[in-house]
Amino acid sequence: MRTSIILLVIPKLKALSFHLVLPLILSLYAVFGIYSHLKASEFGILNLDYRGKSEELISTRSGELLAGDKVWGKFHTTYPNLGIISIRFYNQDRDSNDTLIFRLKRKGSESWYYQAEYKTDQFLPHKHFPFGFPVIANSDGGDFVFELESKYGATGSGILIDYQKPVFVAKSGFTKAEFAQKPKLVSYFVSQKIMNIFGDQDTKIIAFFYLLPLIFMAVYFVSDGLSFHFLLGTALLFTIWDTFYLKESFDPLFIAILFFYALISRRFRLESRISAVFALAYLCLTPILLILKQDAIAEKAAVWAYLFLCITVFQQIYELKFKPKKLFSLTQFKKNLLSPKMDLSTTSGRFVSRHTDHFLLIFSLLMILNLAIDIADLTPSYIKFFPESYPSKILFSLAIPLFLSAGIISYASHKLYLHTKHLVGVIFVFCLLFWLAGSQTLRIASSFRVEPTLISISPQEVSEAWTDVVLTGANFQDIPFVGRVEINGEAQRVINGGWSDQRVIFRTNPLETKSGSLCVITLSKGKSNCLPFKYSFK
Repeated sequence: MRTSIILLVIPKLKALSFHLVLPLILSLYAVFGIYSHLKASEFGILNLDYRGKSEELISTRSGELLAGDKVWGKFHTTYPNLGIISIRFYNQDRDSNDTLIFRLKRKGSESWYYQAEYKTDQFLPHKHFPFGFPVIANSDGGDFVFELESKYGATGSGILIDYQKPVFVAKSGFTKAEFAQKPKLVSYFVSQKIMNIFGDQDTKIIAFFYLLPLIFMAVYFVSDGLSFHFLLGTALLFTIWDTFYLKESFDPLFIAILFFYALISRRFRLESRISAVFALAYLCLTPILLILKQDAIAEKAAVWAYLFLCITVFQQIYELKFKPKKLFSLTQFKKNLLSPKMDLSTTSGRFVSRHTDHFLLIFSLLMILNLAIDIADLTPSYIKFFPESYPSKILFSLAIPLFLSAGIISYASHKLYLHTKHLVGVIFVFCLLFWLAGSQTLRIASSFRVEPTLISISPQEVSEAWTDVVLTGANFQDIPFVGRVEINGEAQRVINGGWSDQRVIFRTNPLETKSGSLCVITLSKGKSNCLPFKYSFK
């Protein structure tokens, strides 16, 4: 009797834990993850924050700040009551004996609004340090500039700027007394606080990734009656999206996709060799991407190869120990790969059967539209950066690679159509592959918009000593003397006031200047392209 009761209760407990306890755990995971992100992002309870971007903070040195080194920052705030700027530092986990001078002023002002000195022995590794100053009540709509200067920095005891996001935060603070005196301020603050938190792109992305396991769980519950193609295809699309589209790596996304893959393996009882196929595919993709000099994408592909390999090992251990029966084998997987099925007796099966083609066409249109918008956005930049040579630049950097990609993908899609006879599915595959290829082409072709780019040299041929040569381009940075001009590796003399974001002026020197390959090197953005320069003075 007891045995029969236990046999009846155990399946119910398993179902209860899977349908109720697991979603509850996933909800707590999402709440805790979002809260941890907000806490790490320096979101104060009574603050409205502007979170600075790494390009808004420029340092004269990439490592430790030495005596005399400076760090410049600039930002625009839409909030009143600006009172704190916190900056993230790294002391290399040891005591730092420097003193930093902090200065702040409105942009365009001749004198500093505030200046104070701070000892760096109180700075914590990878944490923000708050530089407080008298509250600026009318700071909303203002542009501000701040500066840090090292007084005693030395190698081994200096402090470093930590460029983890957010690298700095401009805080506008409010008090309970203000809310009590001005009741209308409460509604303003609450609305701005919500926008402040979830208006931040990084916060929205992180929140979505922490909620993704819960979303995948819901998709798993409502997808009963669909063959493995739909869920497994969704999981693989997310890995492709992470590999080829997302510039950064997000641990919550890895966890979400692995959790979804575990659910899929549970439902369809996937054999370990199927996971090994995905591991092998990403492993083969990695060296190809390295050959194409796509190091960041190759690194992500290698990560997914490793993760699928780990899944394969865990599944094989499980199969060897428990010897489960009726596994969905690799042979069955290959046999049914191009034959998706739907159980029309289920609600999800009927819904997907009716609307699959519509969804595939909508996603196809969105991918092509996204690519077209990116191309349209990039074209004016070519005209601006390369006013004389933009037709050839567009032709060789964009048009020809996109045309070749379309041709190769069209041929593969035609072969797929002959095998499947499913026109809408083939259109979706074509649009997906073309979107991936086009996105990578655009990423390579648009690098000049964020990297130092040398456009022209005037004059390009010099035959006299001590001649000023003007270099025009983009992304040289506005802070002077944090970069250099080189000809065949030999540094040239930049004149006083001759350095700006789009123009650098250097003066030829018969002792240093030679003919050769000329380029501009910035501190934080690296080396520009090189152009030929001829110096014929004798």
